Amino acid sequence: MNILLVEKDPGIRDLVRVALQQIRGVHVEHADDRWALDLAREITFDGVCIADELEAPGDGILLLKDLRSKNCNGPAMLITHSQREAIPPEAQELNVVTMVNVPVETVELFKAVAALRDLVESPG
Repeated sequence: MNILLVEKDPGIRDLVRVALQQIRGVHVEHADDRWALDLAREITFDGVCIADELEAPGDGILLLKDLRSKNCNGPAMLITHSQREAIPPEAQELNVVTMVNVPVETVELFKAVAALRDLVESPG
């Protein structure tokens, strides 16, 4: 299972990457920003973990929309820097199915990763 991880903060990126790699058979590729589009052209991803803020608030969701146009259509996890209570509607429309807030709580991260895994492994 290939997962694309898009997060600028190296500490958060490493924490999420380690959590994802606890799942047998998961391979994680990461990008800091729009380089994710180049990766999506080269590799087929089964799921995406993306920050809602890369350079500015909301630009991660705009990048996810661009990724969807590159056939990167698997379920997504939103890493939100905005302390959201729920997945925003514009993200739900892009198949964001789970979310974690920054600062990341380990238990919530593993719950979100498990939800993403379950949807990637059994779509529909």
